[in-house]
Amino acid sequence: MKLPDASALGAVFVDYENLVISLTNRYGTSKSDAAVRVLDILENIEQALEQMGVRVVRREAFADWSEYPASSKELYRMGYRTRSVGATVHKNSADIELSLSVQEVMLQSQSVAVMVIAAGDRDYMPIAMRAIESAKNLVFVSFKESLSGDLKELVGPDGYLYIDPEGGTLFPPGSESSVAAPAKDAPPAGLTKDEEFALRAAILAYDEYRPKYGDARLSGFLVVGLAKALPYLSYMERKDVFTSLQRKGAVRTAPKESLGESFTVFHVVEESPAVREERRRMGQ
Repeated sequence: MKLPDASALGAVFVDYENLVISLTNRYGTSKSDAAVRVLDILENIEQALEQMGVRVVRREAFADWSEYPASSKELYRMGYRTRSVGATVHKNSADIELSLSVQEVMLQSQSVAVMVIAAGDRDYMPIAMRAIESAKNLVFVSFKESLSGDLKELVGPDGYLYIDPEGGTLFPPGSESSVAAPAKDAPPAGLTKDEEFALRAAILAYDEYRPKYGDARLSGFLVVGLAKALPYLSYMERKDVFTSLQRKGAVRTAPKESLGESFTVFHVVEESPAVREERRRMGQ
């Protein structure tokens, strides 16, 4: 991470639930333990910034705090403004609200030279683009298995740091301190773990769109559905994983035309052993 030569002012913005969900989904941490561990991670972010000569003058954390009342109180003690965001079963608006706060600082607080976003979803690409256009020092901090590959390509190696999910310490890309996600159940025979994640996402998308359309559109799936399943890969890497599923006979694609528009759709190959095994694991 590149910093100004002189002592700088900084701001930290936290998508709290994003970090908690990453710990629970990717690293098998219980929700209660994850909530506590995120607080430790934020302390480590502050210490790292202090060592780099950055004095944090603004702290904001975003979540549906009805889910984390104890954490909300602790964050207030740590000097954070806790911002409540609306939530549904599938999504909250933290990325929107957080990005608006970053934009506000970029426009109104010229003295703040370093801004840290503790999150790594692809949803943060728009605010990252604005920071780059404005020559602002914006750094993302997230877990290696959760930080969007597209986001990493956009900001470059100086624009992000990884979090060790065990100790909560920070380390740069390429560091030997990298900690991979623990292996859980082995994927279906013949598939890698990435291919299993991709196949499960493909099955869910196919099941959602098949009743109405008979298939699922490939372009939208690669950009949205597969990005959620494999956030740490870039678009081209995700496309390569999907192509590998095609070669292994788990999915197939076909051209289609509707209302004068030509595009590519995909089907899940139900007779594939990998598909049958993955559906069994999904309880289908």
